Amino acid sequence: MNKVDAKEKTRRHFNETADHYVDSHDGKFVQHMYTSLLKELEKFTSGKLLDIGCGNGDFLGLIKDRGLELHGIDLAENMVKVAKKRYGDIAQIILGVRKIFHMRRVCLMLLSVMHHFIIILIREQYLLR
Repeated sequence: MNKVDAKEKTRRHFNETADHYVDSHDGKFVQHMYTSLLKELEKFTSGKLLDIGCGNGDFLGLIKDRGLELHGIDLAENMVKVAKKRYGDIAQIILGVRKIFHMRRVCLMLLSVMHHFIIILIREQYLLR
């Protein structure tokens, strides 16, 4: 499988599971990480947070009252639709991995996403500013 196929396979998988992600294996896997991440974020009461691979937006929903400017990005169209429907009033959520965010002093959340895309990210040299 080449790199493009891996990206497309991942996108398709998360599009297919978007409506029932919370109950899926993937959804249950990331939920176990939330407690420690929330603890780490306690020290941040202002600033910007970019959740790369935000999925259905549930993590953004958990930190909505922290005083942070929230942003999410995902490559699965259906995940973005679910996230916007649930959390579009509290976060800017966009589709795509090629988008460039012009942010300074941003806290990046890469919750269980890099193992999907590390080779693709390096190859295509995505930039966050």
